[in-house]
Amino acid sequence: MMLSAALVLALAGPGQAQSTDTRRPPACGVAPASGTAAAELCLGEDQLRAAEAFPRQSAQRTRQLETAADHYRRAASLATTGDAGVQGLEALTKVYDAQHLDQPRQVESALREIIAQLPNDLRPVFRLADNDAEIAADWARGFLAGVTLRADAWEPLRRTPNMVLF
Repeated sequence: MMLSAALVLALAGPGQAQSTDTRRPPACGVAPASGTAAAELCLGEDQLRAAEAFPRQSAQRTRQLETAADHYRRAASLATTGDAGVQGLEALTKVYDAQHLDQPRQVESALREIIAQLPNDLRPVFRLADNDAEIAADWARGFLAGVTLRADAWEPLRRTPNMVLF
């Protein structure tokens, strides 16, 4: 795990700033128009908040989370801008994560849709922790797995002074 973190930091390099572009849901307290992506995002947020009040294994919690997922999916479908669609898809990744519905295939599907909606955004896609810190461990593991598939192609980079841990 330490090697993964060191690798990510080494690849980012000293001249690159960390991404501060975090997408935020709209202000749900201002009654967005019904049937809009913003309204669906807010309804999904309400359902997610309600679900988290129930015990982890309860049927009510699961129903609330599934309803939240439906709202987030609708938000992504109704979105007229890329940001609103991506917000709905990012919210889906949270609803389907291990702490909620635990459906990793759905998380992967939503992440693939995010990447498809942002084809020119070449930054790695990270999940955010509850404190808005980026969780890069999954990306780092995938990156290292990719490097091992083409180890010979990475050899020139490994010989550079900045890559002592790589």
